[in-house]
This record gives sequence, C-alpha cells and structure tokens, in this order.
Amino acid sequence: LARNGNKPAVLLCDRGLMDGSAYISEMLWKNVLQKFGYNNVMLRDERYDLIFYLVTAADGAEAHYTLENNMTRTEGLVAAKELDTKLQHAWIGHPHLHIFDNSTDFEGKMRRIINAASLALGLPTTKRSARKFKLKGPPDWNSLNVKHETFDVTKVYLRGSLMRPDSRAESMVDVRSESAGKLEASERVLYSFVRRRTTGHKSSYNKTTMIELNEVIDGKIKTRTFERKLIMTSRQYNDAIVMADPDRNQLLQKRTSFLHEGSYLTVVEYMNVKPGLCILRVQESKDDEDAFNMPSFLDVEQEVGNVKEYSAYYLSVLGRS
Repeated sequence: LARNGNKPAVLLCDRGLMDGSAYISEMLWKNVLQKFGYNNVMLRDERYDLIFYLVTAADGAEAHYTLENNMTRTEGLVAAKELDTKLQHAWIGHPHLHIFDNSTDFEGKMRRIINAASLALGLPTTKRSARKFKLKGPPDWNSLNVKHETFDVTKVYLRGSLMRPDSRAESMVDVRSESAGKLEASERVLYSFVRRRTTGHKSSYNKTTMIELNEVIDGKIKTRTFERKLIMTSRQYNDAIVMADPDRNQLLQKRTSFLHEGSYLTVVEYMNVKPGLCILRVQESKDDEDAFNMPSFLDVEQEVGNVKEYSAYYLSVLGRS
C-alpha cells in the first residue's frame, strides 16, 4: 500500500518481530532463528527504519495500568514492568531506537512521539538531534552487568558530497506549486554516506543523505537541514562505495549500544582516524534534557554536540587524522 499510493507514506507496525524474543529463553530464540534461516540483524536492523518503544503504564503511570481493557493482558504491575524491560532489551542494537517513558502525562508522551517522528521524516520540529559527549575512553564492558550490542562499522562518504569542508554541493531540486510555477521549496544535497554495521558474520547496510531545505513560509525563506535514510542491500552498498569520495577516509568505528534510564546510548570508538577518540551519543526521548543522568561507569570529558572537530564528517577529511 505504501509503495503504490504515489504519496509519501509511513508504514506502522504494532509489535515488531523482535518482541517474540522477550517471551522465550535466549537459547530457544536462537533455535527458532536457526530453524527458519533468520538472525537478529535481519529481523531488527534490515526490517525496520525506526523503533518507537512506548513504556508500559505499569512503569511510571501505575494509576492508569489496568487489565480491564485488554483480555489478553494478565500481568500485574511487577510482572508487567519486568516484561517491559525484556521487550526494550530485545531492540538494543537497532541504529534508531527511541524509548518513550511516562515522565509526562499521556498528551506529553504523544507530543514527544510526534516530535521524534517529525525529526526522522524531515518535518519541522523543535526537537534537537542526539547529544554527543567526548569520553576519556570506553568502559570495560566485560566487567559491567549491562546488556549491550557491539558492532564494527564502516562509514564511507560518497562523491558528490561537499568536496571541501566549507563548500556547497551543486545538486538542487526545486518544488514548485501548480499556480504560476511559484517556488515553494528547494532541496540541496549537502553530503551523503553509506554505512555497514557488522556483528559476528552478519551485516546490515544503510545510506544517509543530509538535505538542506529552503522553504517559503509567510513570504520569508526558511532554511533547515534534515537526514534522509534508506536501508540498503549488500549489493547496493557495494555499488555505492565505488563512488567513495577520494578526498575522505573511510571511517572504521566500533559502536556499542545500551539502554540507561529510558535513553538509548551508543559509545563510538574511532579505530583508524583519531584512534582512541571515543564519543558518546545519547538519543533522548524526554522533554527535559536536564533530566538525563550520565551512567556512573562512563568517564566524560565534555559535551561536544556543537564542536565540528568531533563530527565524523570533519574527521573523515584526508590529512586530519
């Protein structure tokens, strides 16, 4: 339906396939995957562009948790919270996981969801992107009782991106109204990259394009940027890297993702460019950013979200490593 509608569409799935892993043992889940020829990367990363997880009312909005409106729901408060934690953990490792807790009322929860969806779709929103912090180094994961997923990542910037750090790409698309060809919006491709994420012998692939959009709103031109993401096949990825930007390094990273108090965190270690550089990305889904508590096992130097020298795009330029 989404493909045949000839209009931009969002396909919503209530209950993703990874939810099943929360209801059975890890060994039984692995046996099921092996029997049908699947793996977690296929069911989690290759199938869904974005994961929105709404925390049960049993955790933070207990007064609104009830069994009366759902005949299949049998868990009390304690069991519901335990199951909800397992369901959240089932999605750790997906590149775009958002957890929506009950720190606000229901209307506030819906507002946070709409803002996050708008950001992902390139629509106007007041929500900021992920926060970034420089760490003194990665934690010792083996000594921590924290469920996490680790991936080896190869990030390749493509030709046709900004060839120089401060230049502009020439690719532009005009969007005009039917009346007299009046200009309503124009898109400019700033840069794009493809990424391979590998765990064990299983890989997933995606492409990200950074877009600059100029819109005419109330007679004034407004400019904003957004990302356009696409899940790729291995063949599409291999075709794309032929167009790798010769003025930039491929970036090799180790990324470890985990959940902490309702926020999705990823520790990014740079392996070939600025080896030893360690950046923490925090994907929050709360209105109050000050409510975020940094995990005690992370050694933070400073927040670097607005420091271009710590952006992957800046670090990829040849000669900066």
